[in-house]
Amino acid sequence: MNNFKKAALTSLVLAGMAMGSAQAADPTAVVVWTGKVPAINAGDTLLITGLGGDLSPVTGTLAPNVDGTFVSPALLLESHTNDGTAEAPVVGALKAATWTLKAAEIAYAGSPQLDQVAEVKINGEVVALNAALTGTTDSIGVTISQTAVLAADVSGQDVQASVTLLASAI
Repeated sequence: MNNFKKAALTSLVLAGMAMGSAQAADPTAVVVWTGKVPAINAGDTLLITGLGGDLSPVTGTLAPNVDGTFVSPALLLESHTNDGTAEAPVVGALKAATWTLKAAEIAYAGSPQLDQVAEVKINGEVVALNAALTGTTDSIGVTISQTAVLAADVSGQDVQASVTLLASAI
């Protein structure tokens, strides 16, 4: 092999090596599971349960978009008479109640965003903070949404949403 061919071959090998290292980096993804310890606190005469009188914590999952918006799936709750005490509740019969929204919180990486807009619906009706659902019922479906596209880049951050409801006996 003459020097010209050796030089050309060496150049091709080096160029190929350089092109290989200039390829795009492999992508990465962050998947997250997060949760808040749920609470159901019984009242003296009324208690809130999950579907069918289930006293287990009622939880759901979120699938937020890259821009921070999301709509949660509905969680189902019921109001029952408490045939026990507040300390040792016993699920009784379904009992119609007035449902009031006491708190709605959304946090990204543990902090709220200034431009977030939380919307809570109970049985499909938008309910404002400290307002009650129109009418009374013994069972509800509740959702929370974050409807505003956020200015901050929240991609890859944990998001957590919680709703606090009060059921009052009629």
